[in-house]
Amino acid sequence: MMRSNGRLIGGRASGLRMPALLLLAALCFVASLEGVMIWTVGKAEEGHASRLAQSWVAHMRRALPDLPRKLLGVGLREADEDALRDAGLIEEAFAFKLFDTAGREVAVLRTWNGRGLAHVRIHDASAPLPSASEARAARPASRRRYRPEPTAEAAPDPAVDSLAAAQPEVWRMIRAGRTVIELDDAGDADDRPQRYAEAFLPLHAPNGDLAGYVEIYLDVTSFSEEMTETMRIAGVGVALVALIGFGAPALGWLATRGRSRKAQDEMQRIAQRDLLTGLPNRAGFATEASRLAQEVAKEGESFAVICIDIDGFHSVNDLHGAESGDAVLRRIAAGLRASLRRGDILGRLGADMFGVVVRLAPDAQLEPILARLSTRCAAPITVSGRAISVSVSIGACRMDAGALGVDGGLRRAEIALQEARTLGQGQMRVFRPEMETRVRRRRQVERSIRDGILRNRFSLHYQPLVRAEDGRTRGFEALMRLTDASGKPISPGEFIPAAEDIGAIDQLGAWALHEATAAAAQWPEPLTVAVNLSVEQFRDGGLIASVRSALDASGLAPERLELEVTESLLISNVEEVEAQLEDLKALGVSLAMDDFGTGYSSLSYLWRFRFDRLKLDRSFVLAFDQKPDRARTTISAIIALGRRLDMKVTAEGVETRSQAEALVDLGCDNLQGFYFGAPMPEAQLREVMRWEAEAEHDLAPPRKRPAAFGREDIASRPADDPPDLERRAGGGLR
Repeated sequence: MMRSNGRLIGGRASGLRMPALLLLAALCFVASLEGVMIWTVGKAEEGHASRLAQSWVAHMRRALPDLPRKLLGVGLREADEDALRDAGLIEEAFAFKLFDTAGREVAVLRTWNGRGLAHVRIHDASAPLPSASEARAARPASRRRYRPEPTAEAAPDPAVDSLAAAQPEVWRMIRAGRTVIELDDAGDADDRPQRYAEAFLPLHAPNGDLAGYVEIYLDVTSFSEEMTETMRIAGVGVALVALIGFGAPALGWLATRGRSRKAQDEMQRIAQRDLLTGLPNRAGFATEASRLAQEVAKEGESFAVICIDIDGFHSVNDLHGAESGDAVLRRIAAGLRASLRRGDILGRLGADMFGVVVRLAPDAQLEPILARLSTRCAAPITVSGRAISVSVSIGACRMDAGALGVDGGLRRAEIALQEARTLGQGQMRVFRPEMETRVRRRRQVERSIRDGILRNRFSLHYQPLVRAEDGRTRGFEALMRLTDASGKPISPGEFIPAAEDIGAIDQLGAWALHEATAAAAQWPEPLTVAVNLSVEQFRDGGLIASVRSALDASGLAPERLELEVTESLLISNVEEVEAQLEDLKALGVSLAMDDFGTGYSSLSYLWRFRFDRLKLDRSFVLAFDQKPDRARTTISAIIALGRRLDMKVTAEGVETRSQAEALVDLGCDNLQGFYFGAPMPEAQLREVMRWEAEAEHDLAPPRKRPAAFGREDIASRPADDPPDLERRAGGGLR
């Protein structure tokens, strides 16, 4: 009996052994699940951070192609801050550090939650690097991996700022060409994201030489939260199933891993897509274009990279609203897609810019393809019952097999696009090597503008405005001048468009108003001063306050200030512009329509806007030498129109006695040009004013006019002041 009972108990125990083992295995699996989830999330974060870092480096190569040269040679300066900030602090990258090839820190830029600190710190390249022991001794014991950068006044600390000494293990790995990713949490700190990654990787010049190293701080909070939430949901399901049996939880965990992988793929796909048009964004475009370029290279064919920019797209938003602007973008995207072949790549590279990569047959011409795309984009688009027409500027670069990659092709296509823009709307250009020279010149001018603002290299010159009836000076027009670091003058035709593009024209315009009114306040009454206004000054909403501030600061009577605007200003935001012009009139200043006859010359503008003066474009005056009869008829009609509308008429660009006499005979009120005087610094104006005062009170015949004032001809015109520098279609300061 006892043996029978023993066998029974043993059998039951043997029957319970497998469920117990399975339950124990399930419990152990559940206990280890959290660690597996944390490890998986960490690996996903590292992979995500690595992709972001590689994308950031690729973006920096396109945005700042001369950065490797500066790291290797001339070094960084404070003037580079804006370009580094604009190029580097994008999307998830909230801070970065640049190191030279020896591991010295040369630049630190950082921004977070609207609080920014950006500075460039220059180190002495000849200073010896500290040893690792010295670096550890100099470093605080509680130092975290993320160090807030010091204030601009703090002196560089080699023991802390040397990557080789501060983090020798990281230094060893990145010198071997590896990318190092470190993850960290912000804890209680509020000056950084809750979850972020530090990416260390080398920077190379286009020829492959090592130029330096970069440490990028990337915000991976959102990605980490989404991955953690995904894994948490998966873990709950796995844990419940694991309590029932070991096999089912294992299968469930594998299924969850598959879903997580799909979620990551979907997140990556969304991250590389433009939500408005459904096209690849710049990152997605680069990925797909690179894949196509590799296929083309294997087959020995060629391809073309094309950049398409919508001309004046901001006007569509201003006139029709943002929703209509979005509709236009979607329709253009659909039209471009329909114009391309299957296998060609189309992406949205910016707010109003699209990119295209197309395969080319060996004998294919690129121009017909560009013309087809331009025509498709120019087709009228109906939005909410309104027809909207736009044009596009196109730049392209043909890439043969074995040539530069997509990044190089895209950079050259954007250079060609810039060239097309300078020629007007609806233009197309294919890249040529000499375009790069002009782009470099443009960058030099932009640097000269920023440097000129910091070092006061801008000045105003004044050109006389004379009364036609007696030749007396009634005032002067203020014209802006800029010299580079060597003292060489830069043409207004170069620096004014560049200043508008980089957003410096508002600051320069306000400065010109204050300088000109302060100078005019010292002149004898009733001499006036005319100042040109840029279209951009009407857009920021601060023009009225700037004019009022200049008048108050100088004490100049408002009627002695004349503000000149061009016709191009009047074709967009008519109501807003009209309101600002009315406010200017209420201040008591005079308004002049500049360059009349070169733009739209709509009579509705003259009827709607209360101008005091029309300024005939110099092209009408020059026509006296070519078609005198037609010039007389046209100018006479414009003068008669001005009389009817109670507007004075000024003729610009008068260069010879015969032109001046003809304009006087036609009844023109005021004359301006090199025949009466070249633009001159304010100091020379005193000579002109003294000569006129003496001539007015001297009973004897007038003495010879001063050299700067009233030439009989323009044969000796200074090389740096040709009259074409005074004109710029589209208006703005000159």
